[in-house]
Amino acid sequence: KEIVGIVLLISSWMCTGDDDRNHIALGDAQLTQSWLELKKKDCKYMFAVAHHHPNFLIDYDAYLVDKILNEHFDVYFCGHTHGHDSRFEETQNGSIFHSIAAGTLYNNLHEENTQYRNSFTLLEYNKDEDAMDVTPYFQKDDESFGLDLNYGNNGDGTWYFRREKKNVFQTLDCWI
Repeated sequence: KEIVGIVLLISSWMCTGDDDRNHIALGDAQLTQSWLELKKKDCKYMFAVAHHHPNFLIDYDAYLVDKILNEHFDVYFCGHTHGHDSRFEETQNGSIFHSIAAGTLYNNLHEENTQYRNSFTLLEYNKDEDAMDVTPYFQKDDESFGLDLNYGNNGDGTWYFRREKKNVFQTLDCWI
């Protein structure tokens, strides 16, 4: 039995308005306490979810948050930017998959810039290949959703993330 642990983090508790970038903090206590709880439950995979990406945080907090995420979590889900992005990040502290969700507001339907259109993304983890497939969909003018064929590494709308050096998702036991 493989257990997936998911923590929901509060990144907006210091927000005051449009100039929040580099003025807010997530705090390492939320991350440290949550991964320790997940470790007690013997979670094989650990996911963290917050509104802001670490690059929105005060520098000292961004450093600590990145370090803890890379050391102990497998995937970090966030949003705020209203644009889609997915990537692997590997540092001396470990590696993590970032999934940044696009906007989901009613007014985004009428947005001219397609970067800010409503969308959703399917993430498919393949355990046998230890890989992640990322497929984004965008909202069309008729309010239906369609595959974003501008995305992907084979022209099919899906980006196939594969790791060569080490597993995409390492168990916590390997990191400690």
